Amino acid sequence: MTTPHDNTQKPPPIAVGVSGIQSQAVVNKSDGVDWRHWEKVIGLPPFEMFLREHFGITENYMDAARVVLVQHHNNGTLHQLFDDYCVWHKATGNWKKEDPLGNIIEE
Repeated sequence: MTTPHDNTQKPPPIAVGVSGIQSQAVVNKSDGVDWRHWEKVIGLPPFEMFLREHFGITENYMDAARVVLVQHHNNGTLHQLFDDYCVWHKATGNWKKEDPLGNIIEE
């Protein structure tokens, strides 16, 4: 007579995993603007300084900065704004070990 414990064959293991939501690029399809890129840039202290100097932003920086970005987007000059920021960033010389996107420059 066999008992339930005599069975030497084991069932296959149960695999349990966790999956999350994949992030999606929020890209304006008309001009290829990746707004995730701008959300990063808008929070950088050098970009804040750039906007304050060039657009006279004194209060409510984040709201005012978004208005500037939307205006440049609507005018088709968003890429020019970023180019101007990059030129300004380099010209200031304040962030020699950091690129305009805030990444550390390896020497």
